[in-house]
Order: sequence, then structure tokens, then C-alpha cells
Amino acid sequence: MTSLRPKNDAENLGAEEVVRRATAEFGFVQCDNDRGVRYAAKDLAQRSDMTHEAKDQAMVPLMDAVEMIVGNDRRSDKHFLKCVVIPNGPIHVLYLYNSHETQTRALLERLANVLGYFISSE
Repeated sequence: MTSLRPKNDAENLGAEEVVRRATAEFGFVQCDNDRGVRYAAKDLAQRSDMTHEAKDQAMVPLMDAVEMIVGNDRRSDKHFLKCVVIPNGPIHVLYLYNSHETQTRALLERLANVLGYFISSE
């Protein structure tokens, strides 16, 4: 999975700041809180390294998770980047088909740069 993480052990930016910076950089930004929360909750539920109690405590800040789509042209069905901003965690990048990663590399690099993050492939 590809994700964006802060450089030099800096703290993660809040979802609002990520959206603000993305909006200043890209021609369009579309956000969906409900989809972000569902993704973050599913991701948390699948973690086997946490106790049930720890998962319950981690769930509260996840209510601010946001699915964010960025790009230059709102009408492009190829050149957009879809990601989920998870509070206190990395930004997960979601590719929709095989060549999507290649087609969106420049957008990913721009987003990482404007956030001061690095690209991680886990």
C-alpha cells in the first residue's frame, strides 16, 4: 500500500490542514467525511496488533477521517488521486485500477510536497 507520512518524524497534519493545503495546490478537491470514516473504521477493525479496548479508544478520533480526491481537471477520469486522511496516522492512497498508480504519480508527488510528507510503499 502506498501512503504519505510526515518527514523527519514530524507530527501528522490534521485533516483540516491537509484539505486546506490540497485546496491551495490543486484545481479541485472533493472531500467525503462519511466515506473516510468508513474506510478508517474498516482499516482499524482489521488490525490484529491491537486489543479490543485500544481499538475502541482509537475509534473516537477516526470520526474526523476524510476521503479526499484531488486533481487538476474535475472531468478527468484518469488523472485524479484518491486518498484517505486518517487522524494521527498516514494518508492512505487508493488506486482504482492497475495503471492508476502510474497515471497519478505526479499528483502524488505534488501532494506529498505541499504537505511536507514523503511517499511510503509498505
